[in-house]
This record gives sequence, structure tokens and C-alpha cells, in this order.
Amino acid sequence: MIHTSRPMVVMSLTVSTFLLGWTLDAECGPSDDETKGKERASQGIEYIKQENYPAALDAFQEAHRLYPKPALLYNIAMCQKALYRYVEAIATFKRFLEEGGGMIKPDMRRDAEAAIAQLKPLVGRLRIADAPVGIKVLIDDREVERTQFDEPLLLDPGVHTVRVIKEGYVPLRTTVQVASNAEVTISAELEPTVTESQTAVPPATVARPAPPTDAPREAEPESLPSTASRRVGLKTAGWLAAAVGAGTLIGGVVTGVMALGLNAELKEECGDGLCTEENRGGDLDRRDTLAVTTNVMLTVGGTLAVAGGALLFFSYKGERDRSPVAVSPSVGPGFAGATLTGRF
Repeated sequence: MIHTSRPMVVMSLTVSTFLLGWTLDAECGPSDDETKGKERASQGIEYIKQENYPAALDAFQEAHRLYPKPALLYNIAMCQKALYRYVEAIATFKRFLEEGGGMIKPDMRRDAEAAIAQLKPLVGRLRIADAPVGIKVLIDDREVERTQFDEPLLLDPGVHTVRVIKEGYVPLRTTVQVASNAEVTISAELEPTVTESQTAVPPATVARPAPPTDAPREAEPESLPSTASRRVGLKTAGWLAAAVGAGTLIGGVVTGVMALGLNAELKEECGDGLCTEENRGGDLDRRDTLAVTTNVMLTVGGTLAVAGGALLFFSYKGERDRSPVAVSPSVGPGFAGATLTGRF
């Protein structure tokens, strides 16, 4: 907010410089725009007395548009400063010094330069990093008139909405909090937009016609790992079946020897069939059990041994002949065996 003494200085400067401008052009006579501009400048002075700075700013800006005298820029800058629009005030003060040049009185130049020095620590700075060439930057929906961003942008303290736009890229929108005499950095690295050609479904591949059925066809290569795995499994099953069969045969031979020994003992003691259930019933049952066990073990052991041998045979033979071979046990009333299915 401008102190009471400052508006009075602005008022006196406005009156003197404004009257000076019209005095120099008096010989040609005032134009309609000049007359309207003078009226609006006078209204701006009255608004400053009332500390109505928004209305004073509008009046001075319209007066400058109708009759662009550099002295009016000083008053515009002072109103912007009173409204805490520090960035705009700095820019307007600089414009006043550039356009006024040697026509500016020394005391007015000193006041403008002092105001710029006073306002610079009050503004914040926004640095835009990774900015591609040709971007458009909008801050609070107002485009920044700059094509290069090597230097930071000046912003009034507070929250600002920043948008970065470039054709062919996804727009960037973010919010930044800017403090006085502080710097904030944002990255303006944009992502390319996805075009329709990039998302289009590729054309379907045209299938080639199948070769004639009577044409010779190349043999499809066999999956080596799976075939080798099957051979390894076949060998393992063959060795396992052969080992179990051999063990069972040995067990059958042992029980058979025991059965024959017990039977010979019974014949020697009982003679012509005198052994009965009453005197040797337990031995008779044990002999019969050993006999049945022997028959079963010999049958199953022989079957497993034959099956294991067949599996081993065909697993080694399979390296030259890929014909599938299946081995399945067969058990029926009074017999047991193995069934081999395949091409021999």
C-alpha cells in the first residue's frame, strides 16, 4: 500500500508533466483523444486522493492509451505497486525510464530507480528447466512473452498456475508456491503425443496357401529335449522294474527252498501220508503258505524282470527307432505276465 505522502507526490508529478505535454502541443490545438486523456488523468488523480488504486490504475491506463505520454507510465507503476502487483510495477518503471529518456527530470528518474530497487527483493523467481525450443508458457492463464528461458521469470509472491504447451506434445499443468526473494524450479520436459498412426492396428498377415497333399513334405524336427527325457524315463523305469523283479525272484527261490525242505521233512516223518491236521496241522499250513508265496513271487518277479528288460531294450533301441512302445502288466486266473505294444 502506498503511504499518504507518496500519492501526493504522484499527483503533483502527474499534474506538472501532463500540463507540460499539453502546453507543447497547444499550438496545434488539442485533439479529441488528448482531451479525453486529460480528463481520465484528472480522474485518476482524484482516485489516488481517495486511495482507490484500482480505479486510478484504470484511469491512468486509459489516459495513456488515448495520449501515450511517458509521465503517465510513472503513475501507472505507482498504482501497480500499491496493488502488490510488483512484477508489473517493475516492468512499467523500466518502460518509463526507457521511453522518457532524457526528458525525465533527475528527481523522477531517481524515484523510479529507487522503486525498482525496492521491489526486486519482494518478487519471487520461477526457473523453467529442460524447456524445449518453441514452447508456450502461460502463468495464471496469461502467456509469457518469451521464447528463451535461460533466465528465471519474475512472479509476485503467492500461488500460481503454470502451463507449458507445445504442438505435438502432452501439455504440462502444475501449481507452484512462490515466496519473496526465493526461486522455484520446474521441469518443462514434455511427453510426445501418441498419433493415430502409432496406435493403428497393423494389417493382418495373409496366410500362404498350403502345399498340395501329394507334395513331399520335409520331416519336422523332433523336439530333442522331450525325446531325450522320455528315453531317460524309460531307462529308469526299466532298471527299476528289473531290479524289483530280480529281488522278487530271489525271494521266491528262498521261499520255494523252504517249502521243499518242509515238505521233505513231513514226508520223512509221516511216511505214507500219516501226517494229519491233529499232529502236524501247523506245519502243513506253513508248507502250503510257502508254496503259494513262492508261486506268486516267482510269477510277479519274472513278470517285472521281463518288463524291465523289455523297457531297457526299447529305450536303447529308441535311439534308432522312434516307434512308441507301451508295456502293461497282465494278470489273470492262474497266470501273470506283461503285454508289450509297439512296432518291432
